[in-house]
Amino acid sequence: MNINRRDFIGLSSAGLMSLAVGTGCSGIRRGDLSPAANDGAIMKKLGKDRYDILYHASLAPSPHNTQPWLITIRDIDNWVLGADPARRMASTDPLNHRCVLSLGCFIENLSLAAEARGFSIKLRLLTGDFFGEEIAAIQLVKAPVKPYPLDRIASRSTVKKGLLNKPLSAEHVEKLSGIFNGRFHYFPRGDWHARCIGEGAVRAFQSWLDDETAQKEHVQWLRIANREAAAKRDGLTTEGMGIKGVMGLFVRSFLSNEDFSGSFMKKETMKHVRPMINEGAGYVIITGFGETVAGMLETGRRFERMALLARELNIGIQPLTQMLEMKPGRAEIRENHPSRIDPQLILRVGYVDGYPVPVTLRRPLSAFVSFA
Repeated sequence: MNINRRDFIGLSSAGLMSLAVGTGCSGIRRGDLSPAANDGAIMKKLGKDRYDILYHASLAPSPHNTQPWLITIRDIDNWVLGADPARRMASTDPLNHRCVLSLGCFIENLSLAAEARGFSIKLRLLTGDFFGEEIAAIQLVKAPVKPYPLDRIASRSTVKKGLLNKPLSAEHVEKLSGIFNGRFHYFPRGDWHARCIGEGAVRAFQSWLDDETAQKEHVQWLRIANREAAAKRDGLTTEGMGIKGVMGLFVRSFLSNEDFSGSFMKKETMKHVRPMINEGAGYVIITGFGETVAGMLETGRRFERMALLARELNIGIQPLTQMLEMKPGRAEIRENHPSRIDPQLILRVGYVDGYPVPVTLRRPLSAFVSFA
């Protein structure tokens, strides 16, 4: 459906309210989905503890919720972590750095869950190639239990709306930055550098919307219809994009995935971007541990550790990925930073009144776990 503003107004006024009568406005959320039938066989082979470790690992963030991880079970305590080539973002992540970074987040969740279940992990890198399909060998070793609140992993979420403008406390900045050993740079709201980041983020987002190849890739990972979302359990749903309530119902009822790359939806999107970007306590640049597979995995692990702590401190985080993905954003970073500064993550941060319940979907273990 090729929608324009007149169509939008007509559909909104004529059809939406009648559709809403007797219909829930919510899109599908993570908590709405039951475990897949095939997961029972995996639990039987691995046991509840190892199954639980992999489940919590799978709650890691990833670009466009692609969930690129693959696990091959060599034996009950020896696993291989791989990257699914079908889940790469070739347009906006041509070097596969973001994919490997998300695998680092997966490893961190896996390690924390393993320790809580009485295991430690031994990690061995299998390749230095960002496009390698087998990335790391993971061995579980029996160890004393290290208690960790696993509900912190289950409740972590990317927060796009509702960030408060009050600055982060010095105590909280110190706690978050300590995880990165000098690679965490906070620019509070009102700071000149923060204003530059905000303006650059808006320009990068517009560049991303205008890039035909990037938009085709984006559309590929949209899951607008609840039926498709429930079947695939990945990608971006209306709830995951923050399109909720009556507007979410309208989008799911009248729009297709392809409509999101049309001029009307691009204009509507940009109306919300600038106010959203300017919310919050400021921005964080993380410079990372080098542009190697090992470095990206380490950056991902520490980012996830920080995100979990931020959840506990009631601090919301939104990665501003377009600034690193699009040429104008990358050029702006190069022009305004010395060459030694190598940003791997740019984040918008801020306290929230109420931390949102995670809504992004997750594939069942049977979709990414196989036995050798």
